[in-house]
Amino acid sequence: MNRLTRLARALPVIVVPLVLTVGCSSSSTSGTMKSYADSFNKSKPGFGSQDMAIVDNIYAKDGAQKTGAGMLANWEMGAAHHTAGQWNLSKDHFQAADVIAREIEGRAVVSTGDVAKTAGSILTNDNALEFKGDAYEKVMAHSMNAVNYLGIGDLQGARVEIRKADEYQKAELVKHAKAIAKAAEKDEKATTDKEKKDAEEQKKRDEAVQKQKEITGEYEKMTAFTSKVKNSFQDPFTYFLSGLVYEMHGENDDALIDYRKALELAPGSAAVQTAVLHILREHQQGTEAAELAVKFGPKVAGAAGEPAPDQGEVVVLYEVGFIPQKQQVKFPLPMPRGSVAFTSFPVYTDYTASPERLELVINGSTVTTDPVVDLHVLAVKALQEKWFGIASRELVRIIAKELMQKAAESAGEQAGGSTGKLLAQIGGMVYKATTQNADLRGFYGLPQQVQAARVVLAAGDYKVPIRRVNLVGPPAEDSVNVTVRPGKKTIITVRSLSNSLTVYSFGTGA
Repeated sequence: MNRLTRLARALPVIVVPLVLTVGCSSSSTSGTMKSYADSFNKSKPGFGSQDMAIVDNIYAKDGAQKTGAGMLANWEMGAAHHTAGQWNLSKDHFQAADVIAREIEGRAVVSTGDVAKTAGSILTNDNALEFKGDAYEKVMAHSMNAVNYLGIGDLQGARVEIRKADEYQKAELVKHAKAIAKAAEKDEKATTDKEKKDAEEQKKRDEAVQKQKEITGEYEKMTAFTSKVKNSFQDPFTYFLSGLVYEMHGENDDALIDYRKALELAPGSAAVQTAVLHILREHQQGTEAAELAVKFGPKVAGAAGEPAPDQGEVVVLYEVGFIPQKQQVKFPLPMPRGSVAFTSFPVYTDYTASPERLELVINGSTVTTDPVVDLHVLAVKALQEKWFGIASRELVRIIAKELMQKAAESAGEQAGGSTGKLLAQIGGMVYKATTQNADLRGFYGLPQQVQAARVVLAAGDYKVPIRRVNLVGPPAEDSVNVTVRPGKKTIITVRSLSNSLTVYSFGTGA
């Protein structure tokens, strides 16, 4: 057999894995060889525009799929329309995403497709797995949709969305509690030989994961940045918005319950403090109101006055920028037999809270928004909570790819001698380097923070100047016309983009 024939037989060992890898992606926005962040960044210019052609061109194909990619695409399209004040169109996309999310969650049995994707991810990367989203993303999708319903004057619809958001938070709390209880029970019962062996193996896996933490140096950064939040799925803004919706329904007892939940999660938020104090005073719970007024300070105490019969209230909801995107850290790992493996992790490179605020001049007084939730922190916490799973899959993946390369080299050597083995080595290195990509998918259309402010005003029409402050560059400015009605609430929604603001005002409810 001549050398050309042997080489021809060796080539499939190299080419087939690469072909399979390229064919693993069914999404137009992401895949094993394609970064989702790149696709999203191309869509960003469409946010805030009344013409959604840019956004639709990127997400329409995925949005038609009944998969995790379809859920994510509808989230992004929903956020884009929401930013443009197109409440009904945004609502439709969020509802489509919710249907897909519930289909994914409702699968009682692992499907053949799921098995195939899991197997494919072992030889490629986590991008081959179906995107299922994080709980904080699902909670915020429903919260944004609740604002959509408020925008079209449908209080009942807003209430339904808030309940769905709360369902996710409650379900995650239950899962979290069960996981802790299961871990404690396992520790107590690790007494038999098999259990001891399992415990030892788990310890080895934990040590391997710890090594990954040391290599990347990211886990400790995440721990420090998220130290003030309990978990990634309890969102104080959702409870704040829920309290507001209950107020509009005239159900102040329920409003107070949810405002208290928001206060527990965001005790330093002036907007939440104002809401709690306002309801307490309205309920004439003087003793507690007086105690909290002292605790919160005169600025909050003064802003939480009860409206007179000829007054209404303006509630400002400020969505700050875009949530930071995950980045990839990728590095080689020398292997015992002289080969080189590759590993990659999704990380956040920015661990600073946004100092940005919104200033509104209303009736001669300056009102400043205050953060209710920092979604950047929740996103980092969500990644931290998944770190063990990511690291465990990376270890399995490294071993699987090394075994595959070893088998390929053996087959190459048999088919083409030393030349075939060399080709297989080169092919294996290329394959490992190109397929080892971190999963950077996420709901990037979310704001980095949601801030709020509340102010009581006499009924009438106002032109309200607005500007962003605490920015590195010059402040962006705009204005909005506001109508305040006696005993009613008027909502101003603002979203900051790179160099501009989108501003909308609407009256609703009690």
